Amino acid sequence: MTIAEKKSELVKCMLNPQYYLDHYAHAFNAKTQKMSQLECFNYQKKAIKNFDKHMNSIVLKSRQTGFSVITAAYVAWRLLFKSDERIVIIANDFNGAKRLLKTVKDYINNTPDWLLPQTRVKDNESWIEFSNNSWVKALACSPQAGRGEALTLLVLDEVAFIENADDIKAGALMAVSQTRGKTIMISTPNGTNNLYYDTWRNAIKQENNFNT
Repeated sequence: MTIAEKKSELVKCMLNPQYYLDHYAHAFNAKTQKMSQLECFNYQKKAIKNFDKHMNSIVLKSRQTGFSVITAAYVAWRLLFKSDERIVIIANDFNGAKRLLKTVKDYINNTPDWLLPQTRVKDNESWIEFSNNSWVKALACSPQAGRGEALTLLVLDEVAFIENADDIKAGALMAVSQTRGKTIMISTPNGTNNLYYDTWRNAIKQENNFNT
């Protein structure tokens, strides 16, 4: 591929997350037990489109449907092709957040070098940072998680299972709202007495700014 062709591909990836996923994203295939080119289902393509279009998104999922995988892909795209991204991932436990970050890292590690930012400043199990001033952190769920950060994207995974999720609302959700960044909530259901259920119910009734 010529330099001009690479520049053209870079621009296409920058402008359209789905283009990057369709042409350069690789994910672990459970059937073959190896990394392979990502093939998005229509509902995953719809999710990516909505994540990019709306400020706040909430997903009601069932298990093994690939929503965590596609959310990680969207995080990877923002990290690679946008500058000054400040992304935090919080899950129902710290290991869950680190697993989602590992999936983000899998996308990055299988992306051609010429599409990556120039330098990887930091790379460990809970933090990835590039020379384009974009970073993503996996954080343990706590009242202080994300508080005070000027976030551009907050990802809450299995948020219906996060204990004391109101602390997250007062911390991380408040932080991202102040910067007018994006929030993505994804979860399987877990009763009716939690932040996720309340947010989903109010979104259905169009009483908040979350897109379902």
